[in-house]
Amino acid sequence: MHDRLRDAVRVAEGRDPQPSAAVLDSQTAHSHQGGEAIGYDAGKRTRGRKRHVLVDTCGLLLKAGAVALLSHFHRG
Repeated sequence: MHDRLRDAVRVAEGRDPQPSAAVLDSQTAHSHQGGEAIGYDAGKRTRGRKRHVLVDTCGLLLKAGAVALLSHFHRG
């Protein structure tokens, strides 16, 4: 359903329904609740998850996900 709506918006804007480029961004989401998906980033001294979002050049969502923080996310 989401893919069909995104394609319709792109066509209405005069673009190809299938995006040819995308932008990936990530964000640390702090969390103090337990569970398997909670990790620790020693570089940032943060406990929580890392959220990832992939959008097309119009800013329309392509994919989203979250993973537990791991110390190798921060180098430096």
